[in-house]
Order: sequence, then C-alpha cells, then structure tokens
Amino acid sequence: MSILVIAEHDGAVLHANSHSTYEAAQKIDSNIDVLVFGNDCGKVADEAKTLPNCQNILVAQADNSAGELVENIA
Repeated sequence: MSILVIAEHDGAVLHANSHSTYEAAQKIDSNIDVLVFGNDCGKVADEAKTLPNCQNILVAQADNSAGELVENIA
C-alpha cells in the first residue's frame, strides 16, 4: 500500500499538522509520498525531502494556486 500525504504549508514551511499527518502515516505503512501543491513552493518541497522514509516528493506548482486550502485541493 502507498500513502499520499498532502502537505499543508504557508509557502515557506510545512505546517505542524502536516508533520503530525506524516507521523500517523508512518504507523500504517513505510511507503509514503508527499504532495506539495502551491505557488513557488520549492522551499516546502526541500523541507519535505527531510521527512524520514519519504519515498517521493510530488510537486504541483501553479500561479493561480496561491492561498488554496488543502480541502479545496483534495
């Protein structure tokens, strides 16, 4: 099984709840991917690369995605 964690962030750093979600996902499976969605979110993607055992960092950048809520993206 593979788990996808959608990263919530402010454009510069991951929110604490993204770290909590990632930790919970690790208890289910070690095959975890992280989706970083937003505008100019390279710093967040770099931070996500430091998460332990993260398999893939998926980045979706779009100019019109600034300020999008995780609920809207999902």
